[in-house]
Amino acid sequence: NRTAPLACGSGGGGDTVVGGTGGGAALIEATGTATIDGTISANGGNGVQSTIRGGGGSGGAIYVQCHTLAGSGRLAANGGNGVALTGAGGGGRIAVVYTTAGASWPGLRFETAQGTTPYAGRYKYNAEPGTVWLSDTGIFSPNMAAGLLRTNVVYFGNNSWSGSSFVVISNSFRIATTGFQFSVSGNVTVSSGGDFDLPNLRCGGSAVVTNGGVLRVHGDPTNAVMTYGGILGVTNTLAIASNSTLWVQSDPTNGGSALIVAGSLVLARYGTISGYGYGYKPTLGPGAGSGNYLA
Repeated sequence: NRTAPLACGSGGGGDTVVGGTGGGAALIEATGTATIDGTISANGGNGVQSTIRGGGGSGGAIYVQCHTLAGSGRLAANGGNGVALTGAGGGGRIAVVYTTAGASWPGLRFETAQGTTPYAGRYKYNAEPGTVWLSDTGIFSPNMAAGLLRTNVVYFGNNSWSGSSFVVISNSFRIATTGFQFSVSGNVTVSSGGDFDLPNLRCGGSAVVTNGGVLRVHGDPTNAVMTYGGILGVTNTLAIASNSTLWVQSDPTNGGSALIVAGSLVLARYGTISGYGYGYKPTLGPGAGSGNYLA
């Protein structure tokens, strides 16, 4: 349950019982203020390196309930690493339920990354990042502090945010709230260490992806009324610099795709717009394969 995670993480598998242990569960209730300046961890354990190989354990659960949220600490439920021919552990779940976090975000950081494995490039060995659920979008600001979100799939208690500008540097996250609307009256910049993934971005100025930054626009499922699953709308210039990427991702089961609309487009040499591998998942789609052979 991403809004109220209570279960600890699962252990990793292996040739024998040598997989990493799952992360624990930290369940906290504070009737007043929860000030977190240290670390709350529910990371999964790494697999054992030996001639008998073990996979990483999954991240556990962190569930904090309070009236006022404060502090600049770290909450982590990362998956454990796999070794040799084994898979990594998936990220865990973090939920923080609060009434207020003050006029500006206090500085809390979140990590729910999947573990790593030497065979991550093979589909069956891939693990997925975990989730973070927050009561509101207070973590966002025009100049979002670096390192607040690291490899997270984020859900919010509301479904929109608006601001005068937005800069993503050294933050990596996917906004997974269905239909979420992200509106910026001025410019959007995704730069070094930034990986920003969302279904709908409307930018009243220019959107620039530079210095190795990554912008991803994913489509939510569509129906007969909604033609597109998401939209990237830029009033002025959409610019993708060298060694920077705009990913366009269709919904893997429904096929809903994102529409890109811009005043002008500048795609630099060695810049990329790509949908590689982001269509229907195996055995789905109008021309899908069947049986033991996939399209």
